[in-house]
Amino acid sequence: MTLLLNGPELDRIFPAHAVLDAIGRIRRVGPALRRRLDIDIVGSEFLKVVKVERPKSVLSFEALRATQGRLIMAMPAAGNLRLKGIVVNSGDQTFLLLSPAIDHHRVGEPSGLRFDDFSELDSSLDAILVAELQRNSLVEAEALISQLHLARAAAESADRAKTKFLADVSHEIRNPLNGILGMSEIMAGTPSIPQSIKSKIDVIRSAGRTLEALLGDLIDLASADAGKLRISSAPFDVASEILAAIGLSQQQARAKGLDFKLEYATDSLTWAMGDATRFRQIVSNLAGNAVKFTQSGRVTVSAAQADSGVVIEVSDTGPGITYEARGEIFSRFRQADERVAERFGGSGLGLAICRELATAMGGDVSVESDVGNGARFRLQLPFYRVSTAAEQHVASSVAASLGDIHRATTILIVDDQDHNREVARQMLLGLSDKIGLAVSGEGAVDAWQEGDFGLILMDLRMPGIGGLEATRRIRELENQQGRRRTPIIVLSADASEADRRRSLDAGADDHCAKPMRPDELIEKALRYLAEVDAD
Repeated sequence: MTLLLNGPELDRIFPAHAVLDAIGRIRRVGPALRRRLDIDIVGSEFLKVVKVERPKSVLSFEALRATQGRLIMAMPAAGNLRLKGIVVNSGDQTFLLLSPAIDHHRVGEPSGLRFDDFSELDSSLDAILVAELQRNSLVEAEALISQLHLARAAAESADRAKTKFLADVSHEIRNPLNGILGMSEIMAGTPSIPQSIKSKIDVIRSAGRTLEALLGDLIDLASADAGKLRISSAPFDVASEILAAIGLSQQQARAKGLDFKLEYATDSLTWAMGDATRFRQIVSNLAGNAVKFTQSGRVTVSAAQADSGVVIEVSDTGPGITYEARGEIFSRFRQADERVAERFGGSGLGLAICRELATAMGGDVSVESDVGNGARFRLQLPFYRVSTAAEQHVASSVAASLGDIHRATTILIVDDQDHNREVARQMLLGLSDKIGLAVSGEGAVDAWQEGDFGLILMDLRMPGIGGLEATRRIRELENQQGRRRTPIIVLSADASEADRRRSLDAGADDHCAKPMRPDELIEKALRYLAEVDAD
């Protein structure tokens, strides 16, 4: 716009005005400013002699011109006089139409103001400023909200990318690991293999389980960050889970010449309600750490169960932990000190995951230790005691079903990876003499249509249609043709809770993550084959 006011008119109407040239230098100031200035500011850069209070975005002359009004500032060279006004751009000039701003709540307001220091339009200017400042606040709030939305979208995008990356890495590692661990488990359980060879197989198994545990820690870490850490609750046998959790640590302790003991009162451990998998994961981690850091002496795992919870203590005769380090070892990627990491290795994730899991289940993990006196870790979980009658009945019926299963029952293994099919086949040789193989989802559907299977083991990621779609098609065909429901167990390197849920939603009966353990796979196969026989 063009401002049609001459110098005297500006002096009379806006006695505290300032006129700026095209690059922001002061060309003229009104009489109210001249009287109060300690120095001559004509020729100076305007933004160097004032402090703009609103809007806060005015950090440059370009930003000042873009304000299109709504301005509050202070001028140190004029006794820190506070001014209010509007900005008017007229050609290559910028007019600041100002008036002293009186704030009765501020301390130290400049004295000596005269009536003619105020604009003749001061009351109107106040109304304009109030409206403009309110508008400015809304504009700034909208800009901030927009920035927050963009930041949130970027964070969510980064989180999705991280989740997908970890899922893909997990899948690509679990597939070959399934071959390594699966075959080593099968070989370790073969009676004809000499003990000298089995000891070498145990090394492979130990290394593979370590890699699997690290991979699990990374996935759990990402799940915890995303608030998606899966915690389930079901009855489980406390003693059995402890034995399963410490099995590998016992082997490692024997190899190091350590005395490894499990202590609990006879008949004190029964069944409890909680997440058996997470319980086993924590106990395994604590026992494994104790063996790793103990070079001589003993490791003791003690267990106690009450009606309201389970307590596990893992103590060792290792080097102990300093007072300062005790506050750090439950943090992510932290160990007692750098020498520990150099000597024993490890990611520094294990204890952090243990505490996060325990906390998610309503419990805690704590430590007592002194340097030179070993350490004692205490796990407390509110897993209340439950009756074993129903569970024992289920367990006994599953175990008894082994003798009832007809070896003529055909099991179909579906996987595009040769080593995965062979691992599963070797694990199931003791259950059935007839095992069919398919390498794709289409092959699985075709084989099902042509045959009669007592059980299908289905991979997820395969060329063509994947395992989920193949499962859906089989379920649809069962309904259309009135055929008996065939149990389908998904065996996949996709191991998250979301993957499990997708499998069950597609019609699968169960979802097992690779790498598979022979005993777990056989137990699940027995259960579903027994259900087929019962039908």
